Amino acid sequence: RSVEFAGNSIRLDWAMTGRGARGEDVRGSEILCFGDSQVKHGIYPRVLESTLGRPAFNLAVSAGPAPASYFLLRRVLDAGARPKAVIVDFFPTLLLSDPRFTLEYWPELLSTRELVELSLVARDLRLFTGLVLAKAFPTVKDRRAIRAKVLHGLRTGSGTVPGTETYPTVLRNRRVNRGALVLPTLPTSPVAGENRPKAAKLSGPGPGKAWWVLNRGTTVFVRRFLDLAAARGLPVFWLVPPSSPDYQAGSERNGRDAAYAAFVRETQTRYPNVVVIDGRGAGYPPEAFFDPTHLDRNGAETFTASVASVIGPHLAGNAPSPARRWIGLPHSQARPGAFPLEDLEQSGMALRAEAGRVRR
Repeated sequence: RSVEFAGNSIRLDWAMTGRGARGEDVRGSEILCFGDSQVKHGIYPRVLESTLGRPAFNLAVSAGPAPASYFLLRRVLDAGARPKAVIVDFFPTLLLSDPRFTLEYWPELLSTRELVELSLVARDLRLFTGLVLAKAFPTVKDRRAIRAKVLHGLRTGSGTVPGTETYPTVLRNRRVNRGALVLPTLPTSPVAGENRPKAAKLSGPGPGKAWWVLNRGTTVFVRRFLDLAAARGLPVFWLVPPSSPDYQAGSERNGRDAAYAAFVRETQTRYPNVVVIDGRGAGYPPEAFFDPTHLDRNGAETFTASVASVIGPHLAGNAPSPARRWIGLPHSQARPGAFPLEDLEQSGMALRAEAGRVRR
């Protein structure tokens, strides 16, 4: 199927990650990363490799809930991967969300058998019907993209639908960054002047509202992910990534931060192989963020290097005592440009330069 029918860049990312999970690069990696966009954009395998001297790969997907991480981990292990460590995050909002929240993405990632398993755990017949129909008939799954291409062609005579021209850039960037997508550093941070009421609204409802209700069909897969890692003897590094200062303050005021931390602590007590790496107090300034919940290139470079400094002793056999299984990252120290990376803007420039050479 042509990538122009992906529908959007997130669907494209899910499809390519699912296809690449059994690839040689993944099987040969000693550090594998799972989770959602906070890991996708925030943990750079190239930095892990340079710092730890071990091959790494990022299998996180944007908007990726716990079931996606579980199925990807199972798939790579079944394909013969033997990682030495696993990195994962579970974004709070996604723990509250029904699997139907990412309905259009599941057929891109999962096999038919996996879709049935997801539907059974979710106890959702409508989810099962929608997923199996989309899996069986690509014209159902891709109907919006097909409709957009046909209508655009009829209106303009052009075959390229606006938005799809970015797909080659995304594919190149994830390839050169071993699965990660490196966000650029913007001249002016969009969160540098964010106001607290806006940040609080983004981080969830106010206190006193019964809104922290974990979705059973999603959180079951948190335990399945950790059970699978424990059964294979894999150390798991559960990341709690930083958010922009005002977003973090809003989360603390409305109670989400405390509720999520309690969930992480309660879950961790069941798994001696899980180490929590907490970046909330690392002091990243607003200028280090691309948006309220995602670090930009420089911020993520620093964050990845800090995470590597925690993982390194474990891989070397010098793990901290069990009492140190919840580790707060030290205050961030910017080190932009310390590692060779290519962000999305640079990937676009590289592709345009290649196209120019071909035309000449």
